[in-house]
Amino acid sequence: LVGGFLSAGVGGTDGDRSAVRRGRLGLGLGCLGYLYLLTFFTIAGGVLLAALIAAVRAAGNTTP
Repeated sequence: LVGGFLSAGVGGTDGDRSAVRRGRLGLGLGCLGYLYLLTFFTIAGGVLLAALIAAVRAAGNTTP
């Protein structure tokens, strides 16, 4: 993200359209990566939380 941001900024001030395009592509890929990680860890956390709730409920179900 930082590299893409800096590349786009420096390319914009220098008038280098290719650097701006590559910098924006880098920014987009970085943001997409963070979105992927957010989605993955949200789903993984939900699965772990559901498993923990199921384990607690199963531990509480005792037969006399």
